[in-house]
Amino acid sequence: MFALIMLWIETVIAQFADVYNSTFSIWYFHEICYIVPANFACIQKFLGQLQGVCAYLTRYILYQDCEAAVKYTVFRFFGCEVHLKVGTKHQPCYNAFKLNHNYQRNAKMNETSIELLKSLTQADGIPGYEGEVRDVFRGAVSDVGPIGTDKLGSIFCTRAGNAEHPRILLDSHLDEIGFVVQNVTDNGFVKFLPLGGWWAHTLLAQRVTITTKLGKVPGVVGSTPPHLLSGSRDNVLDLKDLFIDIGAESEEQAAEEYGVLPGCPIAPYGPFMRLKNDKLLTAKAFDNRVGVAIVIEALLRLDEHPNTVIGAGSVQEEVGLRGAKTMAASVEPDLAIVLEVPPADDTPGLSVGNSQGKLGGGVQIRIIDSSMIVNPKLADYVIETAKRHEIPYQLGVRQSGGTDGGAIHQSSRGVPSVVLGVPSRYIHSHVSIINIDDYTAALDLTMHLVREIDASVLEGFLFD
Repeated sequence: MFALIMLWIETVIAQFADVYNSTFSIWYFHEICYIVPANFACIQKFLGQLQGVCAYLTRYILYQDCEAAVKYTVFRFFGCEVHLKVGTKHQPCYNAFKLNHNYQRNAKMNETSIELLKSLTQADGIPGYEGEVRDVFRGAVSDVGPIGTDKLGSIFCTRAGNAEHPRILLDSHLDEIGFVVQNVTDNGFVKFLPLGGWWAHTLLAQRVTITTKLGKVPGVVGSTPPHLLSGSRDNVLDLKDLFIDIGAESEEQAAEEYGVLPGCPIAPYGPFMRLKNDKLLTAKAFDNRVGVAIVIEALLRLDEHPNTVIGAGSVQEEVGLRGAKTMAASVEPDLAIVLEVPPADDTPGLSVGNSQGKLGGGVQIRIIDSSMIVNPKLADYVIETAKRHEIPYQLGVRQSGGTDGGAIHQSSRGVPSVVLGVPSRYIHSHVSIINIDDYTAALDLTMHLVREIDASVLEGFLFD
């Protein structure tokens, strides 16, 4: 319904602009759709037009103030309270047409996030070869603040706030699981090694992309056809029994014409798309391009905050949290918020009643995994913040799995750290699924934490 409302409003605005030869700027941020008329006279005309077109709807003006420094009108629209505001050219973020919508998120804000997620997931970046993703990160935050890298390739951008400390790290990892060319056979087939945790079940007949100095080379993961197997078809093939068919007829052709040589990185091929339920998105590499996107959006959207924020994309997380170690040493955080993508547990074969990672269930606040026990005082604060701001959340307590938090919380003399996750089905495969509402909840909670944690709050997380 919310998306339909916004589509209808945009139609009215377009018609109004044509009739009155008026100029409107329209853009979208989290929770708010901004419609900025050229002047207040335009607002008066627009409001009248809107009321005229909506005469059959339940709506009425609740309050109008034409004299205030920030002029605004409040009226009822489709059962929602709508705020139409205009400020000055120096206050663009307060020129707002705002629908208070019980945590249903602005459809166009989601579109901005979705486009960012698409650009990030469609970049290839396996462990040690994260350059494409690093370039997207750098380009997105180039106007935010100083950008640095460490000697392993992790990237970080610093956004100054009202105080030098605490230094709050927003961490994500750039890399996705992938492969590397081990050798090419005499007849042109590629043998490969895994980088990251693969399950051979998911690989047969999947498409991949090999990056070479001559360009991108598509391929298909193959194996001996079941018709020709001498043993049982029920046995799971080992990774060493698989190969990649790139269409080459010889080792020489693969090397000279395609550029495929030992050491070339291989990434899964997984196009970005929306499912029939348009809140659900599918693509490769949501682990952890979702975290990267949240870091980028947080850096772009921050205004006043009582601290210094460092948004980072670490490297080589999927092969042992390697980048997190050097990155943490480089930025020296006082506190870390790790943005991640935990596996969803809401599919058949799993106990739905015990689900801790349900799509649509909200941001997952991870309390324990095999790499970290979250500081209990910090965990309590994060949970209370989510409750206070009515952000849906779910708690994660895991026996296995780990995140960059495992390395960061042990850096220097110790760093209070928490992991916020967007659950995803089928991670560590060519195709995974997330719910955009969970992404929004994770971004919301991140923003509130950064805006509220100052030196005195940080002091409360420390031990006597």
